[in-house]
Amino acid sequence: MRALTYATTELTIELEITGDAVLGQILPPQPGAVTIYVSIGPESEAPIDEMGFFAVRPVPRSAFRLRCATTSGLDIKTGFIAPPNAPNR
Repeated sequence: MRALTYATTELTIELEITGDAVLGQILPPQPGAVTIYVSIGPESEAPIDEMGFFAVRPVPRSAFRLRCATTSGLDIKTGFIAPPNAPNR
């Protein structure tokens, strides 16, 4: 498991990467959508619920980044994240 936090002055993304999912919450909590961009393959999208929670399953197999956009117009992107099975460099 790995925990990561990305923050701007208006929005924070807290992530927990497990063996089978990327679990996240945006703060302050609000609904929206998270778009998953992968370095190899198509992008996909998952909903963010009213409490700010979202889940991406399965964990992308290549490097990925997330873009969280809320219904109130806030938007934040992460840097690229190595998947849990990536070799250490």
